[in-house]
Amino acid sequence: MLALIQLSSDWGNKYMVLQASELGLPLYKNLGFISQFTIRNYQKII
Repeated sequence: MLALIQLSSDWGNKYMVLQASELGLPLYKNLGFISQFTIRNYQKII
């Protein structure tokens, strides 16, 4: 992941966006990502 972040920066990108599960959230925060909003999933059982 660090290599991909560095490569993206080397290419001149200023932003990276990802969707993380609750389980992955600590990892991404540790890498410097910040939470913008929460995506919720809904299911109707019929």
